[in-house]
Amino acid sequence: MRAGRVSASMSQRHAFPRRTPVTFVITLLSVATILAGCGFTDTTGSPPEALSAEDDRPEDDRVDGDRADDDPRLGGHEVVWQVHPPLGLVPVTVAQTAVPTVTVYGDGLVLMADGVDHSATGHPVELRSARLGGAALRALLERADASDVFARPAPDFGHLAVTDLGETVLVFRTSHGEVVHRSVYGLGVERYAGEDLSPEQRELRIEFQELIAEARADVGETTRYEPPRVEVNDLSGRGQDLSGGRRWPGPPFSELFRGTDDCAVVHGDVARTVFAAALDNPGIRWTAEGENRELVVRALVPGQQPCQ
Repeated sequence: MRAGRVSASMSQRHAFPRRTPVTFVITLLSVATILAGCGFTDTTGSPPEALSAEDDRPEDDRVDGDRADDDPRLGGHEVVWQVHPPLGLVPVTVAQTAVPTVTVYGDGLVLMADGVDHSATGHPVELRSARLGGAALRALLERADASDVFARPAPDFGHLAVTDLGETVLVFRTSHGEVVHRSVYGLGVERYAGEDLSPEQRELRIEFQELIAEARADVGETTRYEPPRVEVNDLSGRGQDLSGGRRWPGPPFSELFRGTDDCAVVHGDVARTVFAAALDNPGIRWTAEGENRELVVRALVPGQQPCQ
């Protein structure tokens, strides 16, 4: 849809200044009505961003996994497991700051959203990194391979007669190298479904939830992840007073957005500077060279296609 792109120098190492054990809770329900006056985006049924082969981790920051001849997924840098949160009908700022709640790579690297309590302010979601050992990663992949969620060609999770809840999406790379998507609408509100769901559909939903929980069970100590790529979306309203913003620390607006582009990608040290400033900014208003804009910033995980 748009492909504004800005290159910046790539740092050769992430900085992880603190190590903290964190309990991660995936919010299964999205807020359908948040702050009147914001633009709303209906993301119900929208597929997650496509995965690319791009590996944007610095060479000396990659983690070597336990490669196994019988499972080519182990030891590689491709995404093998990813969970996308449900969004539904949400403010556009929520949709454009959302990140995958959990991403697992074949080398054991795990990136997790540091909480997914999105707000309508457009505040970025931070990511934390960890590592799954070879045995834990192998066990996760084997459980998923054997589950009815992925072993069946087209599992029926049923439908709920409730609107605007959004779909929780699991992306999984099978032992054959195929990337498979499974999505469940309204996950976690089955008690309100009544007779809408059959016993088998309820069991499938339970298994879906258990897979998500098990993927996080073996993740222990984590470190803060400083993204080497960030996406910047321009939400500036026409005719609106945008004064009072923070000083923009990234490339000039004229370089970020060209023509009709309203999305850009910033790389390297500049990306980390922009992300840190966005975390510190209580709003989304920015000013540079006498121009004011409303910009939201999102961390991109390795392999994630930007500006979808």
